[in-house]
Amino acid sequence: MSQLAAIVESSEDAIVAVDADGSITSWNPAATRLFGYEAAGMIGRIASEVLPESDWPQLRQSFEAVLSGAPTRNLQTEWARNDGVTVAVSISISPIRGSGGETTGVSAIVRDESDRARAEAAAAASADELRTVVDGSPIGMGIAGEDLRWAQANPALCAMLGLQATETPGRRVVEMIHPDDLATVRLLEDRLFDSEPAVRSVERRYVASNGAVLWTAVTARLIHEPGSHAPMALYMIEDITGAAVHRGAGAAHGGAIPARDARDQRHPGPDCRDPGRSPLGSRDPGRPIGGHRHLCG
Repeated sequence: MSQLAAIVESSEDAIVAVDADGSITSWNPAATRLFGYEAAGMIGRIASEVLPESDWPQLRQSFEAVLSGAPTRNLQTEWARNDGVTVAVSISISPIRGSGGETTGVSAIVRDESDRARAEAAAAASADELRTVVDGSPIGMGIAGEDLRWAQANPALCAMLGLQATETPGRRVVEMIHPDDLATVRLLEDRLFDSEPAVRSVERRYVASNGAVLWTAVTARLIHEPGSHAPMALYMIEDITGAAVHRGAGAAHGGAIPARDARDQRHPGPDCRDPGRSPLGSRDPGRPIGGHRHLCG
C-alpha cells in the first residue's frame, strides 16, 4: 500500500473519490463510520444517488467547477446516514490529477461537524438565556463591546439612569459617570479587556438624566457571544446610594467610612474630559452642586 493510500485509509475524516463521470472510485473507512455504508456497496455507484438530493445541484456545480480547473471548493451541508440520521458536515472538494497533470476526478474530504453544530446551538441557547436573565434582573445590568458602548441595557439600568431603552444602544459606558469618579475607568474599563482578572469591581457614582447622583457598586466580567471571538463585558450595576448615606451618617458619629454624596444631591452632569486623566479633587467638595441636565455626546 502506498503512503498516500495509507493516509487515506487511516484518516479520521471521510474521504470519497469521484471520477469525471460521477462514479465513486474510493470510499475510506472513515466514510463508512460517518455514513454507515460499506465501501463494497459504494464503489461504482453514481455520486448523485447517495448525496443529499436537495444539495446535489450545488455539489454538482462544485464538482464540475473543480473538474474544469477551479481551485478547491468548501461547502457546509447536512448529509443523511443510512439509518436516516442527518449529520452536519463540511466538505472540501479538490481535483485528482493524472500522471500528465490532467484532472481525472475529484476528492471530497467530509468532516463530521455535529459536535460543533451542537456547541453552537448550545451557545446560542445560552446567549438567549443570558439576555433573558439580564432583561429580567432587578439589578441594573448591561452588555458592552470592546468599544465600551452599550449593546444591551436592561429595564432596571435604564430606570436607574433615567433613560429610555432606545437611548442606550451605542451610548458610551463611561458617559454618565460622575466626573469626580472618572478615575475608576482606569481601574475597571481600561484593564478589563487587557489583563487578568476577567472580573473587576469598583464603587462609583453615576449622574442620572435628571441630575440625581447615585452611588453604585459596579461589577464587570468578560463573556463571549456565540459565533464571535470578540469578548463582551457583562455589567452589573447596583444602586447603593442608601447604604452610602448610612455610611455617611455613621462617619459623622465617629464611623470609619464616609459617604461623598447622597441621592438628593444634584449635579449638572459629567463633562467630556479624557477619562484617562484623574479628575479627583477637580471640584471643591464644599461648593453646591447645580441642577441642570448635561450629557456628553
